[in-house]
Amino acid sequence: KPWLARLARSYMTAMAPRSGEERPNVVSIIGMCGAGKTTLGCEAAKLLGFRFVDLDEAIFRATGKLPLQIAEQQGWDSLRQVEADCYAASVKVGSEEPVLVACGSGIVESARGMDLLRSQTTVILVDRPIDDILETLEKRSAAQLADGCSQGRIPGVRPRDTYRQRLPKYLEVLDFRFPIAKGEKELESLTRTFAKYVNRVLGRECFEMVSDSFSVSLTFSDYSQVAPDLLQSVVRTTDVVELRVDLLASWDPANVAHQVATIRRNSFGTPLMYTLRSKEHGGKFDGTTETYFELNLLGLQLGAELIDLECTWHPENLRELAARRGQSLLVGSHHNFDRMLPRAELASTYGCCTLGGHASLARVV
Repeated sequence: KPWLARLARSYMTAMAPRSGEERPNVVSIIGMCGAGKTTLGCEAAKLLGFRFVDLDEAIFRATGKLPLQIAEQQGWDSLRQVEADCYAASVKVGSEEPVLVACGSGIVESARGMDLLRSQTTVILVDRPIDDILETLEKRSAAQLADGCSQGRIPGVRPRDTYRQRLPKYLEVLDFRFPIAKGEKELESLTRTFAKYVNRVLGRECFEMVSDSFSVSLTFSDYSQVAPDLLQSVVRTTDVVELRVDLLASWDPANVAHQVATIRRNSFGTPLMYTLRSKEHGGKFDGTTETYFELNLLGLQLGAELIDLECTWHPENLRELAARRGQSLLVGSHHNFDRMLPRAELASTYGCCTLGGHASLARVV
């Protein structure tokens, strides 16, 4: 209606524009040995015009020894010191040209390594299921297993236990999380997807909204059980695909990340709207405020182009999440299925959906 269009235009100045933030020159890739850091990072760097540094190779060039040889001859503390020194030297290159660093899986084992990672602008975790990692490691020769994460390389410690030990540290220092779907064998096929992901989270490739766009809401509980051709046929006809996180069988972060990876694998680069709809707004989420914002932070880390945030949550919580939105666009939303709001109340609700100027889109139902 004309009056509603005028109302929308009146709020456009309060809506958040695209960020003009300074773009970082250093991207650090972390994750377990066998996760695909080097495979994805090397090819992505070529596509993006970045310099690529494999930290294990940097250690060999600096010392003439493989990381595992240093650990065996001089101890693990010595390896971590050399590893941190080589990482710091690689990061300095970023002051001259963009650089993408594939870190050793154990860089998070030392306090200095953690501090160095925290000091960097962008840290991306390549998040591959541990079962797939172990399968990859079993196929590698001993010469390829240079950082001691293979079966039997660290006496008395199994790779699965190493993974459990390191994962919390990865999650502590990451800025973004690139999940790989369970069972994905051909990592080379993901290089363009990874390059696009890096470009997007760095702000080098921005998602732009257009008028008269069309979106489809996906409401499955487990996308690994959905036929790929069905997902592909749906996303081919839409400008944005919405993932209803609240309808998933589990809200465990690892499962949510896996679901996003599965959708990405079959979505041909279609932008993703990440939505956690609460019961108050007609959805299924009935968790705590803390869980709501933790799951939405996960959506930001996964690089979703759009994040739906209900405007009725506490303003301070919304502001804190908005400050971390990076290149994702926020959608302020409100749902009322009981009655049609009068104009004055609708105007107030619409204003609330601007999220204090942080939203790029308001959705009132």
